[in-house]
Amino acid sequence: MIAATLLTLFVSYHLRILPGSQLVADRFYTKRITGKAFWIWEEYDLETTRAFNGDGYTMQIYSMSENAANGFIEPGEHFFEDYPNIHSCREKWEKKKWQGTPIKDDENDILDGAVWYGGGLEECNKHEKVKLVRLIMNEPDNFYAYNFYGRYDRYVANVDFYIISPKRRMFICINKNT
Repeated sequence: MIAATLLTLFVSYHLRILPGSQLVADRFYTKRITGKAFWIWEEYDLETTRAFNGDGYTMQIYSMSENAANGFIEPGEHFFEDYPNIHSCREKWEKKKWQGTPIKDDENDILDGAVWYGGGLEECNKHEKVKLVRLIMNEPDNFYAYNFYGRYDRYVANVDFYIISPKRRMFICINKNT
């Protein structure tokens, strides 16, 4: 009986049908990406249909508490040197630890790859949330990190891109796989 209950709880948690399980999973996620566990609330989600092999696109914009955001005003050396921690399936990807905005000119192709979710890049740049991402990336006092694989002349094919804006209390996660 106890084993069945524990198995039910385990499966319910991993399927995110147990109340609060997504919030707990998000805290583990923020810890892995930033070194700090904090609550996040999804404000926006753009997700394309994923192919059988995982190819697709996701942009998620989360809000965070003022207390959590204040922790990134001066995040400390540990944040810049050790994070984000990446999943083992990304070991061969190129990695960029957290750094301050504005984005560097030689990294704009990586940002282009991150915001290019379908159709032409010019069309994607008209999207309200893509404009927000570009605005945040060109302001001071925000932070970004990324991992990518497959860099071409104008874009990257596969990218995980993370942005923190303390003054907006935002945590943005973008994943694209092609």
